[in-house]
Amino acid sequence: LYIYSQRRKQPADQGMTIREAMKIIQEQGVCSLACMPYDAQRINVPPTAEQRKAAAPYRAKSYARLNAIGEMEAYLMTNCFVAGVMVHERFMDAPDGVIPMPEAGCEFLGGHAICVVGFDRRNRMFKFANSWGTQWGDNGFGHIGYATLQALLMDAWGMVDAIERS
Repeated sequence: LYIYSQRRKQPADQGMTIREAMKIIQEQGVCSLACMPYDAQRINVPPTAEQRKAAAPYRAKSYARLNAIGEMEAYLMTNCFVAGVMVHERFMDAPDGVIPMPEAGCEFLGGHAICVVGFDRRNRMFKFANSWGTQWGDNGFGHIGYATLQALLMDAWGMVDAIERS
């Protein structure tokens, strides 16, 4: 909520870009969910001074776009990354969180951010954490094939932490 509440103001809740989120993290940091819990009724309420202070030590040193599967695999050796994907009707209730390739004529519902946390090169699959709770997919995690990710991908971004130590 810390990041999302600071997106460009829009007349309706139309989401935000991953790059916009990365810029907020680089400039301001991000506080924990315990410090600023998610509440859908408060998505337009900016952080308090106390929450901003708690976020400051957790800034990103830098962030960069990841373009190719090989770049994504290499990045995952030391960190996770965020991918923006187009969600289709079968994404929502994917059995065991395995995202199918969209079929011809499939309805797209909009964009969604996922946190890619691992890969299986032999099976050409990425593992990701979703934000829809543990009831979705495989206890909140999903799997997406390399080709399916490429078909649905809008963009992918990784960052380098710059955690301040006292």
